[in-house]
Amino acid sequence: SDEVVDVDVAAIGNEDGDDLVRVRGQPGGDVGVGGHDDFVALPCMPAELYQRIRALEWKRSEFSSEERTKIGSVVIDRASREVTRDGELVTLTAREFALLSFFAANRGRVYSREQLLSRVWGARYDGGARTVDIHVRRLRAKLGEAFGLQTIRGAGYVVRVPEGDE
Repeated sequence: SDEVVDVDVAAIGNEDGDDLVRVRGQPGGDVGVGGHDDFVALPCMPAELYQRIRALEWKRSEFSSEERTKIGSVVIDRASREVTRDGELVTLTAREFALLSFFAANRGRVYSREQLLSRVWGARYDGGARTVDIHVRRLRAKLGEAFGLQTIRGAGYVVRVPEGDE
């Protein structure tokens, strides 16, 4: 998708004569210096500034295509069956990958254990419904908060759609 990411760039001088360029990807953000996500001393190479802005855009972006989906810092590549978090490869079992892919394709919708068993494990699965909880726990352990998988008490599980994508 052609998503626009707001990035503030400010060139700032201080009393020592040192100039800084500060990059803020989200107004009011508390990461980095003075609420900015990054800074670089001037003079700087335009390519370096461009690269830092692109890195910030990548960090804040989300996308979905037939083969790849990015949610937060998690990238799911269905063609190669690989998952990365913050650029690091995450090893998943076949069932964990199937569950993760299902959640990514159905963001924003709540699914009960029974629905997940039917759609991810298949109609022939004859184990208990708690296997979903175990797989969700394993996904959370491997992906951390990066994926946004939430439990809705009494209803099931959901991957929240980021604000602005709804």
